[in-house]
Amino acid sequence: MSILHLLASDGFLSVNKHIARVVGLDAAVLLAELASAYTYFESRDQLTPEGMFFETVERIQENTTLSQYQQSKAVKVLTDAGILKTKKIGIPARRYFLINEESVVNILEYKKSKNFITGDKKTSSQDIEKLDCNNNIDIKEKNNNKYIQETIEDFNNTCKSLPKVQKMTDGRRTAIRKAREIVPNLHDLFEKVERSDFLTGRTSAGFKASFDWILKRANLVKIIEGNYDNRSPAQSPPVPDEPMREEFYYDEKSGAWCI
Repeated sequence: MSILHLLASDGFLSVNKHIARVVGLDAAVLLAELASAYTYFESRDQLTPEGMFFETVERIQENTTLSQYQQSKAVKVLTDAGILKTKKIGIPARRYFLINEESVVNILEYKKSKNFITGDKKTSSQDIEKLDCNNNIDIKEKNNNKYIQETIEDFNNTCKSLPKVQKMTDGRRTAIRKAREIVPNLHDLFEKVERSDFLTGRTSAGFKASFDWILKRANLVKIIEGNYDNRSPAQSPPVPDEPMREEFYYDEKSGAWCI
């Protein structure tokens, strides 16, 4: 059986722990999803002569919850590791993938034996379980920190009209985690903010949203629901939340929020 068949996921997210330790959780999830796509096209004899297959960003996100931004970074990690190759084929162009099975096998064969030796004493099975548990906790924490850092980078790169986030605080870490419970793909949220004239200070009101303001639950929900989307002059704009309601008023003649 091909190594890709063993990695493939079908109806659930299947991640090899050792591969996740080597390339990170997002890349391991993406590799499992691509392995599933490979087996699908292989079973239907639809691979290219080189063994390549295509998969869309939308389908990968649907099956894995990985955003386009997370997918791009994961593809780069797997490409740099020699595990993955990509190529655009056809008109319109589709992105095709080629998984290097030999590189995957090399990673799995490099896995350390669980027969640990410490001095003259062989490590017990209980010690091994503790090591595995600690490794899993470290990996989870590392991936959480990685996602938080990626969120900050995504905000700074997407919301170019707003002040960049310079420092990470515990409060911001908590806000990001809570925001993700409401909006799993924060990149979509940041794109809506950048398109909003009101939130980016492109109106006479002069208000400009901050990263912390955006991630407040009430504000986040209103942004996603389109309350701050651009509107034609004939349309009445949304009423901002407190304390903004006391600071601004809507001038019907100019069609803008004013101080």
